[in-house]
Amino acid sequence: MKVTTLSCEITARCAHRCYYCYNVWKEPDAGVATNELPAAEWEALVTRAVRDSGARHLSITGGEPLVRDDALDVLAAAKRACSSVSLITSGGRLRDAAAEIGRLGISPVQLTFLAADRAAHRELKGLDSFDDLVEGAIRLREAGVELHVCFVCTPRTWRRFGEVLELAMALGARRVAFNRASPAGCGAEAPADVMPTAAQVAEALRVGDWAAARYGLRISTAMPIPRCVIDPARYPNIRFTTCSAGSDSPNPVVGPTGEVRLCNLSSEVLADLRRDPWSKVAAAPYRRRFRRAVPAPCRSCRERERCGFGCREAARACHGDPSALDPFVAAARDAEAPR
Repeated sequence: MKVTTLSCEITARCAHRCYYCYNVWKEPDAGVATNELPAAEWEALVTRAVRDSGARHLSITGGEPLVRDDALDVLAAAKRACSSVSLITSGGRLRDAAAEIGRLGISPVQLTFLAADRAAHRELKGLDSFDDLVEGAIRLREAGVELHVCFVCTPRTWRRFGEVLELAMALGARRVAFNRASPAGCGAEAPADVMPTAAQVAEALRVGDWAAARYGLRISTAMPIPRCVIDPARYPNIRFTTCSAGSDSPNPVVGPTGEVRLCNLSSEVLADLRRDPWSKVAAAPYRRRFRRAVPAPCRSCRERERCGFGCREAARACHGDPSALDPFVAAARDAEAPR
């Protein structure tokens, strides 16, 4: 198993109340530990994980990582463990932390924008955070930090992708991650509320493809979009990614207490690095089960390896089985079925 990136959820705490939140501890009876390791213990654990996994990059996330009082100490520890470190944040405390983030060499920093105006962003995020996020982005740029923007496409946000792209350019960001919401975490309880339709995703991507060609934005999909639903050839200026969780080069997640999972959407613990060697991650029964899990409609598809069968962890969250069909694909098939 070749690991390039380790995602590190350093806390489960977050003041935002995003209705689409995919964090697995939002699932009923998820069984994922959410207490936090002290910075020194976390550094020792992650240093071993980087050494033993061969990871060349750490992505620091949460929850909201900056909510920790010792967040900057944890970021400094991450830089000691690995030379390449990025941060994903919703902007909490970013105004005060931006200069130190730049001094530490944490880059890029990814910020999530769901809209380009204060009232809409507050309604979608459940917190009045828009001004802090914009001010934080400006201070990051002043500190020399590369800025990336993430957009989450849902039934309530898809029309706003164009305005978010305009805001991204105004703030100096040239890389944008398009993340079609996948129903895990609290979204698994009501998938239709958080999961966009294929038509909504297609229209948002059309806007993104135009903007990428017109302004040189680098837009990529952050969640796999199966080719049986949307043809990437229609969007030549957008980079479509695949799910790495079932591949030989996954990007596993280290949770707040050192529990390792396949990805951010997975609730299955592969190993606990407080007591287990890294080798247990590769040999974990659930990883083997996940790699063998192929939804029945995908078994004869010639393109199946290129999309990784969509999001199998969303299938697990909604149906209890990673070999079930990705809910996004199932909804698209239902929409096209003759009435």
